[in-house]
Amino acid sequence: MVRTEMATNADRISTEQYKEAGAPKVLFSASQRKRPPGEICEELAKADDYGLGKGIYPIDKAPRITEDTHPNCTCFKAPLFY
Repeated sequence: MVRTEMATNADRISTEQYKEAGAPKVLFSASQRKRPPGEICEELAKADDYGLGKGIYPIDKAPRITEDTHPNCTCFKAPLFY
């Protein structure tokens, strides 16, 4: 549970920092660890729900780590400034 809580807090804080820095979008990246096919993270990283490209989300619509993913998630988001 500690890893999940840490990931959730880190995601929340980094998203706030990205917004403050002016990043309009983020890239959701699935971790490279081996996982079962069809896991939600792979789907999120390949989705193009907003016509921005695979895994790219408007910052306010981006998946939240562990809340929208799964416990012990090690995926991450990176800011995009274009």
